[in-house]
Amino acid sequence: MRLKFALAGLLLSLLVISMIMSYALASLSVSQTTQVERIAFYARAYIFDPEQNDRYWNVTQFYANGIEAHQDFQSQTIRQEVLTSYDIIILSISDERLSGSDKSLLVKFKEGGGVVIPASEDAYRKIPFLRQEYVSGRLKAKEQIVLTRAEAGKLVIFYPDTLSLDDATQSAIILGDAYEFYHDLIGEYGFKGNRIYIVFNPLLKDYGADSNPIRMDGDYVKGKRFVRMDLGLLPPHPDFFHELVHSCFARTKANGWISLNGAFGEAFANLFTYYFGHEILQYSPALTHEYELYAQGRWRDALQEYEASQMNPYSLDWGPHRSAQQYLEGMLSNIADKHGWTTWNWLFKIARASQIPPIPREKQETFENLNQKDASLAFSRFIYLLSLAAGQDLRPQFRSWRFKIEPEIESLKVYRVSSLALNLSSNSVKTGDPLHVSARLTKAEGNPISNETVGFYLKSAGGSPRSIGNTTTDRSGEAAITFKVEVDAGSYEIVALYQGSLTYGQRKANASLTVEAPMTKSTTTVSAVTSTTEVSKEINTFPVQVTRLQTDWPYLVLALMVAAIAVIFVTRRLRSRPQ
Repeated sequence: MRLKFALAGLLLSLLVISMIMSYALASLSVSQTTQVERIAFYARAYIFDPEQNDRYWNVTQFYANGIEAHQDFQSQTIRQEVLTSYDIIILSISDERLSGSDKSLLVKFKEGGGVVIPASEDAYRKIPFLRQEYVSGRLKAKEQIVLTRAEAGKLVIFYPDTLSLDDATQSAIILGDAYEFYHDLIGEYGFKGNRIYIVFNPLLKDYGADSNPIRMDGDYVKGKRFVRMDLGLLPPHPDFFHELVHSCFARTKANGWISLNGAFGEAFANLFTYYFGHEILQYSPALTHEYELYAQGRWRDALQEYEASQMNPYSLDWGPHRSAQQYLEGMLSNIADKHGWTTWNWLFKIARASQIPPIPREKQETFENLNQKDASLAFSRFIYLLSLAAGQDLRPQFRSWRFKIEPEIESLKVYRVSSLALNLSSNSVKTGDPLHVSARLTKAEGNPISNETVGFYLKSAGGSPRSIGNTTTDRSGEAAITFKVEVDAGSYEIVALYQGSLTYGQRKANASLTVEAPMTKSTTTVSAVTSTTEVSKEINTFPVQVTRLQTDWPYLVLALMVAAIAVIFVTRRLRSRPQ
């Protein structure tokens, strides 16, 4: 019987442990902000917009009211499938401008119970009222409409029901990672941090619109709606990231330093798509290979063509998807390959810290004539900022590409970029323990920088950094100190700061430090620092990322304790039974 008791206890223990491990793995593999669910929609709207007039309908309000909406600006006549697949038709042109066949189709549509909103009425205002009509049953949709709604941070994605919940979850996680990557890269959230909606439009072929919401293209096959699988939902196709970059730059200060014209906007969308997909994520060997082909086959060939033909850049069309774009992409990717793709991370940080003003919002994407003074000055400022980020004066390179550098920018000095790496002897100590902290200062190419002062700071959550000492780098570029950690238990950051010199720009590095209470009680709390030297605002705003497993570990311990008590209780009850 004892063997049975032991086996019963062992099985129960294994069950509890497996539950805890499953919870822990789920916490690590799925973002706590990723939620996926099936959503039933009330109706489907068709927006007939043959002229478009550079206007993308913001269908966010439609989806918020449970109405799926598809804008059609690639067809000059109303599609026949509206009779079977759509419940609402929204017209963007007057009835007088409709063709005879369109008018006949609208008559059939109304006879079948469909609702037509003419161009003279505000469709946005009518949508909430139509929702009530469908909810009450006074209006009925032609077919059942179910979409998969996924939330990943600030992204809200409506996937077609052809995608499984598991695939939608994985796709949403990747897109959420991309969104946060672009936020870290740019230093701001697009649309002032408001949610970005991603919806799918099966009416569009080979087209994506940089708008909020982002629209992805699809197709009709044999009467069934589906998103083109060659576009790729899992893993997401590069078009997702391209359009996401546009939205991540929207209404940001960072956009003012790169948004000279349409060519710049599209070039950076392509560059940062490549940066995330190839350099950072590498989630798909097939797509990684595709990125390589894209970079080699388009950017490098375009730059070679530009250099060989001695093109005049001021004669090119700098609009979106025009002649200048591919050559600009070739130049910028060439610089990133030579100086590292983290050049882009530094670009926006350096721009904010500089005195270079961003382009006013009303003038962004308007500098298509580079011969004009304000356009040439904006381009020269961009080259200067890019030089600072790359750690090398790029003005001679751009002059060799036949660009003019304005005199006020030509006279500015370009500092070289340094790199600062921070290392702690331990990331977890007890109050009163010694901690060895070292930082290595190097040039962009990796060679050490000696005889430069590095300051070290301790920063608590929500507090200001306080100095714990300064020291000078040695021949290997290393600066190190050892100090006694005499602070209360909690989470901290160690910050290393190089203030810069006449040659090298400022650099900082940070590392997390967990301080635990000592084993013996202490009635006195001694501050670890004597200096309250303030550091720059940039140091005061370090983001702190806490994983779900870190925040939930007390619950896991509690669950394990309850499980142990349950095992003891069951074992004793079994033993107390008559043999």
